Amino acid sequence: MKYCIYLFVGLSLLALGACQQHGASEQDELLKDIMADHDSIMPRVGVFVRYNMALDSVLDQLPAQKLANPTLDTTAKRTKLLAIKSALESATDSMNEWMANFEPDQSEKTAQEAKDYLEAEKGKLEKMKVAFKNVDSLLLANPLR
Repeated sequence: MKYCIYLFVGLSLLALGACQQHGASEQDELLKDIMADHDSIMPRVGVFVRYNMALDSVLDQLPAQKLANPTLDTTAKRTKLLAIKSALESATDSMNEWMANFEPDQSEKTAQEAKDYLEAEKGKLEKMKVAFKNVDSLLLANPLR
């Protein structure tokens, strides 16, 4: 009888350890996916920041362009450039905010809580990837001249 109890406890601990290990490997995979998404977006942030600075220069030059060519519609151009600038800033701000709030260490949470958190974060990054692609398309359609 004693042998059966030890066997039951031993098998229970083994099963519990296997479940926790599976949860950890699942978390590791999610974290790897998250970091891969992050790494695919980050290079665009630098490009967007430089493009934003170039936009500032173009916007600063609009009054001089208007003086040189009074028929030039600088209001429409300013509106268009400000919309592009807003999209750039929104995309980069969302990534900066995500990075500031992301907590990769989930050791204090249960396996399910960690999985839920990491899946939610992965969802946020998927939305950001779409937003960044939209901004890329906007930039391609509106090159600075």
